[in-house]
Amino acid sequence: MPFTESFGDILNYGIAPSIRSIGLLCERMDELSFTGDTLEYMGEGVDRRAEKPLRVNGT
Repeated sequence: MPFTESFGDILNYGIAPSIRSIGLLCERMDELSFTGDTLEYMGEGVDRRAEKPLRVNGT
């Protein structure tokens, strides 16, 4: 999901509640605290979970 304000309401009021209601984790990389490479951190998270990420790109 793009790191723009315009997607904030879509995530917070549309996507995240639905994802969390079925017990899945929904998070934005730009709201997390970590050190190192963003793609590596994201890939490690995907590898640890059975669920796969949802990408929202506005198209």
